[in-house]
Amino acid sequence: MVGVGAEHEGHGTATTGRGGGRPMVVVLAALAVMAAVVVGVALVVGGDDAGDDDAGNDERREAAAGEETDGPVIPSAAGPPGTALGDGFTVIEGTVLIGDPIPTGDALDSDTIPRIDEGWTATLLVDGGDPEAIVEEYLRQAEEIGLARDGGTPCRQDVQDARVVVCVGFARSADRSEPRSLSVRTVRGRRTDVVSDHVVVQYSTHENAWRSGNQPAIDDGDPAALEPPAEWPSRPTVGDALPSANEITSVIPIQEDSRVAGPVRLNLDDTTGGIVATLEVTGDPGTVFQAYLDVLAAQADWTRGPDERKIGDATLTQARAGVLGGDSIQLRMVERPGRPVWLVIDGIHD
Repeated sequence: MVGVGAEHEGHGTATTGRGGGRPMVVVLAALAVMAAVVVGVALVVGGDDAGDDDAGNDERREAAAGEETDGPVIPSAAGPPGTALGDGFTVIEGTVLIGDPIPTGDALDSDTIPRIDEGWTATLLVDGGDPEAIVEEYLRQAEEIGLARDGGTPCRQDVQDARVVVCVGFARSADRSEPRSLSVRTVRGRRTDVVSDHVVVQYSTHENAWRSGNQPAIDDGDPAALEPPAEWPSRPTVGDALPSANEITSVIPIQEDSRVAGPVRLNLDDTTGGIVATLEVTGDPGTVFQAYLDVLAAQADWTRGPDERKIGDATLTQARAGVLGGDSIQLRMVERPGRPVWLVIDGIHD
């Protein structure tokens, strides 16, 4: 059981530990004052027009930040409609990107041959859009780059909580030897202290995702029956614990030199579910990453990582910690020159 993306254990190639010279101290601060520096641009994973995409993303983010500074997504993280996600996909109307797409980069066995997934996962917030229409629009974008949709766009009620509705869509290439796929899902509803109205867009170049096809769903969920959130929970600040959705038992306080970029979302990729939080790292990335890993390790039965991998001009650092028969928490941090540093905390409970 894993969260968004694929299983991240056992990185098979080109990985280096980030342990040397990094302090192993949990930093719990009482107060942190962060400045919102609007320098964010969306991560462009592929395409020949990467430079043009970067420039366009800069302009869109700056315009959006000038229009709104007190929304649910912090200005440096907000990618408005038109922002390039990579590989021909863009942020659509009625949504806003939280941070940048996070590269996958996993070394997964493909017929015993290690292969890096060159895809990415983007998390967006619904901002006036209709969940089913959002799924349809991303499937249309997938068709424009040569992918064929697999199945419809069914919506279902969450098996654990009828107050949550998930809509899904899937498209893939015709040739398994060159696997490309897109999975898109919307998650709307509340589970205890987590309120979701999110879109998760996942592009993959690995055959495991290509083979998975559309996730089974029962057409018994109507997203229109659930009203969009009237208001969002306040963002946790330094020292506050991330919400748990009544699933995660690990206490994960916000560390100094980091801040929550937007509403924490529900992770319903396994039976019981969990949470996913995107944070902006405003201090030394290695120190902040290690602080979170120390917090998790102090509550865990096992840890893996940290491992570091270069993907293009991005540096992806990953680690996991968990409890046997309980929580499994993944940390994924992305550093790119001239861009904010993003840390994704993805937790599920067995």
